[in-house]
Amino acid sequence: SPFQLAGNSWYVGPKGLASVLIDSGEGLILIDGGLPQSALPIVERVAQLGFEINQVRWILNSHAHFDHAGGIAALARLSGAEVLASERGAEALRAGAVPADDPQAGYAPDNQFPPVARVRAVADGVPLTLGKLQITPIYTTGHTPGSTSWQWQSCDPQQHCLTLFYADSLTAVSSPEYRYSDHLN
Repeated sequence: SPFQLAGNSWYVGPKGLASVLIDSGEGLILIDGGLPQSALPIVERVAQLGFEINQVRWILNSHAHFDHAGGIAALARLSGAEVLASERGAEALRAGAVPADDPQAGYAPDNQFPPVARVRAVADGVPLTLGKLQITPIYTTGHTPGSTSWQWQSCDPQQHCLTLFYADSLTAVSSPEYRYSDHLN
């Protein structure tokens, strides 16, 4: 079941795979899409909150691994939403696979996911505005080369606001043959 995080923000992901819904006042924002099979349960949870999936205007990605990006292609088709990610995240989403310098690249084909044809790359630290809401992408490279965290103000109808932060993992799990030293500057 979905549950409220604070104000205009709800957890709508399947158990253990976060997906967050935010009401901007002029459309919804969805962060992450879980596994490919997570798309329909996320749609159901959005409906349980009284919203329609076609109200989702933006789908944001934390990182392009199958367990966070797997459902994005289907959710984008169902909603008509624009997909946004970091520069490196956008590249991986379009490819439907992790790049060669991703520490988990050696786990393929498990790291493949349905590709997303149209993805808008967003700049690090530059706020994005939808309706009354500003959300800021913060590049947090570590888990993947394109990892991104997201920060916004979540307010209730009485204008009690909290700063929420969707933090992407800094933990870089690697495949056995991956060498971090191959990617040092």
